[in-house]
Amino acid sequence: MSHGTHVSGIIAARDNNQGVVGVAPESKLLPIRLLSDGYPEKYYFAPDADPGEPGLENYGNEYAQAVDFASQNGAFVLNNSWGTNWRPRVVEVSLPNNKKGYILQPRVVKSGYADFTSKMVNEVLATAVRNAESRSPDGIMFVIAAGNDGWNSETGEVEVFSQKFEGEDIHRYLNNNQRTDPQFLPANAPQIASTGTPANLPGPMSAAFIGNKQLQGIWLSVVATDRNNRITPFSNGCGEAASYCLAAPGAWVLSTIYSEDGEFQSDLNKTSCASFQGTSMAAPLVSGALAVLRSKHPILTARDAVKAVLCTATELREEDRQDVRQDVSKPTDDAAISACAASEDTGSGLTYINGWTPSEVYGHGLLNLARALRPIGPTRAAAADAFGVASAADTRVAFSSAFGDAAPSQALDFGGFDMFGRVYRFRAPLQDRVMPGPRLAGVMAMISPTEPVVMGRGDGVTTLLRRSNDADSAIGDGGVVSYVGARSRTDLALVNRRTASALSPAALLRRGEGAPLLWDSLAPQARDIIGASSDWRMTSNLHGGVHVSRANIAAATQRGGSYSIRDYGVSGRIGSRANGIEARLGRMNESGRFLGSRPEGGYALARPTRSDYLRLRVSRQLAPGLSVGAEWLRLRARVDFRHDGFVRDMALDARAGGVNMTATGLARDGDRLVLHYGEPLAVTGGVMRQTSITGYTASGGYRTTTRDLDLAVRHRHRMAQMVYQRPLAGRVSGFAAAAHHRNWSHQGGLTNNLVMLGISLEH
Repeated sequence: MSHGTHVSGIIAARDNNQGVVGVAPESKLLPIRLLSDGYPEKYYFAPDADPGEPGLENYGNEYAQAVDFASQNGAFVLNNSWGTNWRPRVVEVSLPNNKKGYILQPRVVKSGYADFTSKMVNEVLATAVRNAESRSPDGIMFVIAAGNDGWNSETGEVEVFSQKFEGEDIHRYLNNNQRTDPQFLPANAPQIASTGTPANLPGPMSAAFIGNKQLQGIWLSVVATDRNNRITPFSNGCGEAASYCLAAPGAWVLSTIYSEDGEFQSDLNKTSCASFQGTSMAAPLVSGALAVLRSKHPILTARDAVKAVLCTATELREEDRQDVRQDVSKPTDDAAISACAASEDTGSGLTYINGWTPSEVYGHGLLNLARALRPIGPTRAAAADAFGVASAADTRVAFSSAFGDAAPSQALDFGGFDMFGRVYRFRAPLQDRVMPGPRLAGVMAMISPTEPVVMGRGDGVTTLLRRSNDADSAIGDGGVVSYVGARSRTDLALVNRRTASALSPAALLRRGEGAPLLWDSLAPQARDIIGASSDWRMTSNLHGGVHVSRANIAAATQRGGSYSIRDYGVSGRIGSRANGIEARLGRMNESGRFLGSRPEGGYALARPTRSDYLRLRVSRQLAPGLSVGAEWLRLRARVDFRHDGFVRDMALDARAGGVNMTATGLARDGDRLVLHYGEPLAVTGGVMRQTSITGYTASGGYRTTTRDLDLAVRHRHRMAQMVYQRPLAGRVSGFAAAAHHRNWSHQGGLTNNLVMLGISLEH
């Protein structure tokens, strides 16, 4: 007979252009013959007794052998498109026109599901199930057709016979040629309800978990729906099995049949396919879905797979549901599905956060394989040791302009776990920062001098104060107090805001004002700057000094936000500022960042990044009014990541440099021309090495993958700048600035040209 072939095709028909394709066409089938073969001449009900009664001690033993055989051969899902016809009770009902009819009341109604099903699973079968679970750490699950007797309150149609058969004649109800055709009543008809028969009655085998708690979580009952996602008239409803029940299509499902089955010879075509209907067709759709889940994620356990299909099923509403939860819908957002999957069954099934309960007709709803395949619960980036280190959604890096477009132009994938330990691939969002270009207002503020005010003199020390309320000025929005002595100078700065000037041509005219900070090349602005520096003249040509500063850097990345930076070190100079060599050796500490970049989630840092740097400046006066200079910066950062199993600690090299020429008195006294060629701070070396779980091995374990992200910039930012300043009259002066930038912010092909003219008034 074709029933088993049809069920098998629904699960696993190959994609070979010969009819239909199964839900899981690459799955492995293990056919087990449990029932007699072919169509019998006469059908019989099971004995007139309840399970567990004397004479039925072997009931379940054959199925126990099937379970043993399946588990010993590595089966993960047992599809059960069969049921037992327990001998019913013939109950009289009233029909119109004072007629009488008879329904076949399922035997479980009188005993109740808890008592009836507890006896169905005898000790032999219970032992077989326990053994099946113990043979594999992933367990085994059972998918059971709910039955085709029409016991559902939505569309159900229950057979009503005009004849009453008793004794051994009761078997005539099963054989069409031995009784008249029945009429039908809705399963929720008052005549049926008056007999004490519930409208939703799943087959006892599909509800076996009710009386056998060890089956909860591995036992699924399946009802059948039509193309409109409504339960079919022939299908039983979930009823008392609703806590582990769901729906799947079961009306006229096309699938494979046995080509020599005489029942279908007249309907056969070249594909050897036919359409059947029944909960027998709905169950294998669920079994195939579970096979797909298993093949995609071999780490998935049977109990987790059951939770996945139940919690993600699409709610199907009963038209006549009149209980207090009528207006409560099944929650479908990620948080609700996660909460459902995380809930522990305490005897009443899985828990939904808004109190929703499964329907007596549809259970948890319609099978939704697409949603079950997506991550469930919080996803965490997966380290090489199979440990979830941080939220996958938050695992990202926003790079500062010092990295240009090198890192973000590369693809960086990593693996992440959902709450079941299933592996999914995620792409790490890598953003790059383009520094804003100089504004005319900012250049004007830099050009305008901030003249010091003498605050006092005493003991050979002059106290000076420079103030500004413009963040674009040389010192920013704040003040600098200087203590100038015969052989020393100390500057104390307290600044609310300050705009970076590393890329502004006007900064060429005001070098040396304000505390020297590395952040100038990393971010467009800093806040709450506190700085101090001291310089001592030890001999006429030898100077030494120290510096320390703290600031909150803003907008270093596209992700925004501010972070704390500290800079301290020592300096020395041989010769004068006009003719000499100056070296500054220091360390910069960044809290939660590396060179301005913002790593998050799995890339979070364990401690502040330490960057040691050496800055050299050389100046030479070639003639009166003509001088040249050069500057070179070398920096090495040590980045310590929090999750070493996910991303290794690394070292970064960065460099900056430039040359300039200054000429004064070219056209008239007081004018000044500065020409400059430079390369802003750029990362020149460094690799971020990531190791993550990205899939599964052939044996079903986790597979790790190592990826290297080269952080060195590919397109150096190069700039040529010119500023000319000239007194016009009194305190009025004019200026002209021009600049050409290639690969602005180390972004390949991004050019920035500017010309600025302005007049400033000293006050």
